[in-house]
Amino acid sequence: TWGIVASMIFSVILLLKTSARPSTAVLGAVPDTNIFLPIKCYEQAKEIPGIKIFRFAAALTFANREHFEASLEKMEYQNVNTMEDIHAIVIDCSAVTTVDTSALKIVERVIKKYRDQGKLLLFANWRGIDVNGQRVMEHLKFEGVLDQKNFFYFIQDAINYANDHNLK
Repeated sequence: TWGIVASMIFSVILLLKTSARPSTAVLGAVPDTNIFLPIKCYEQAKEIPGIKIFRFAAALTFANREHFEASLEKMEYQNVNTMEDIHAIVIDCSAVTTVDTSALKIVERVIKKYRDQGKLLLFANWRGIDVNGQRVMEHLKFEGVLDQKNFFYFIQDAINYANDHNLK
């Protein structure tokens, strides 16, 4: 019985850790494809000059909101393409299934930061969020913060938009 209790406690601790600090990755494009993979894991994945693609592998909640913001900042400082300034950040939302009030406030702060720096912030693999997340976004009038044109179903569409609307 102690083994079962210990495994349950370990499972809860692991769940809390992955909720508070989900995995993140900078993605790169596999040449001649529309496939985007973590550049640290796949040497064939190459960053696109001037564009950072950031994957956050969890719902955006109060538990991980600061990790989201800190990971974005860290990504900027780890610029592999040192010859090219970043003009757009694409956030891969394939794992974002919901967002809560406190996390949306952080997203708004990130949007303002990049806007002040003259950088595009785009959301790709945007399939929508659950009903609770939609209510939060409506209640906070999120559509007034970021226009719908900044949301894309595919990473490649966001990249094309970023290249067509290079602000620098």
